[in-house]
Amino acid sequence: MKNKKKDWLRYLHLGAKASIVIGELVFVISLASGFFNVNTQKWIKSQYQDTQQTALVTHIDQKRLHFTQSLWASTPGNLFVHSKTQQQLKKLVKLAQLRQNNQQQVDHYYDGSAYYANGVSTKKLNHTDRQLLLDKNQTVYQKQKNRLDTIRIWFEQTRDAQKYLTKTLPPTNNDHNQTLTMTQASEISAYYKLLKNRTLKKDWQPRVAQALQQFKDAQKNQSQAQKAQQQKELTALKNAPLTQDYQPANVTIIDKLKQLDQITRILQQAGITSNTVLVYLSSTQTLNLVRRSGDHYVPVLHSLSVVGGSLPAGSYVVRRIINNASATAGVVTDPSSASFGRYFDDATTFTTQQNDISDFNQTDDVFWLKNNLKLQPSILVANASQIGFLADAPLALDNTLGLNLSDLNSLMTAISIGVTLYVD
Repeated sequence: MKNKKKDWLRYLHLGAKASIVIGELVFVISLASGFFNVNTQKWIKSQYQDTQQTALVTHIDQKRLHFTQSLWASTPGNLFVHSKTQQQLKKLVKLAQLRQNNQQQVDHYYDGSAYYANGVSTKKLNHTDRQLLLDKNQTVYQKQKNRLDTIRIWFEQTRDAQKYLTKTLPPTNNDHNQTLTMTQASEISAYYKLLKNRTLKKDWQPRVAQALQQFKDAQKNQSQAQKAQQQKELTALKNAPLTQDYQPANVTIIDKLKQLDQITRILQQAGITSNTVLVYLSSTQTLNLVRRSGDHYVPVLHSLSVVGGSLPAGSYVVRRIINNASATAGVVTDPSSASFGRYFDDATTFTTQQNDISDFNQTDDVFWLKNNLKLQPSILVANASQIGFLADAPLALDNTLGLNLSDLNSLMTAISIGVTLYVD
């Protein structure tokens, strides 16, 4: 009886010790869990540029993200992760995965560095374009957008080239090739070089080679008078765009090599190295949206004619693409303000002072968009000392460029905030 009592006391003593150890373990786990969650939440916050806009930093800490995901996925590790931390982590993983998926999708469209892959379509490009917009980091977005736009340009120009080659080289009439003019032969050669898909280029190579060889053979039998006439046609061709009876929806091929060389030279002299630039040539009154390709610039859109207006020479930045502006939308026109040239959806957050001035050049505080409906829609540009608008012509305001509404809509679709405008 006495031994049983001693055994019971011993078990009680051991149980008490075990309870203390378990309590200490629970305390340590709770302390470690709290430390882990506080630090993890702090780290998650550091992966955002702007938590309100859900804009991730340009370079995410992928190693720590993968480690945290692995810990969260394990059963013991899941005990450490609080529900709030789990929610924040889920959101971060979703945004990081979106960026990775976008990158992989754009990469998938490339076949090497100079061609686009098979299977590219307008529908796929448009879908990817919308997906890229979900990444709110402007640096990442613009980089991926530039690469996607390159594919779109290649795709459109290849489609245009195919239309011309199909029209000029019908596959059912081999004798047709022998009647090619010098102009047609030159254009066939030029359009063949525009094919940016390896498979299509390989398919067209025999027909183009045969056509040019037959033309070359036919040239040997021509009279001197015929050769002189065709040389005259070729000279005229060098100063004109490639002839087509159609216009592509988004991208038009510009064959004005002299103008592109001039634009490249102007931008180099101005020290501009941006990937995408909108150039206004005051000498020809045209707007040209171009993109850097190596050490030269290539066209994104056909040249747009400016109907009227002017802007002081220099470099500007597209601050806003304005569509359906709210009743309180405005642009800061106070030259002494750090927000000069900035667009606000609700400018009452900047000032409560209202005015009814319709000319933005005459305001020294805020220009309210509701005061001039001609500037809706429009493109707002600005630099450190100047504000301007590109809008539907005609415009009776200084520091504006007027375009036909269709050209304005095309331009608004093609450009984005942050693009450089250079006025020569």
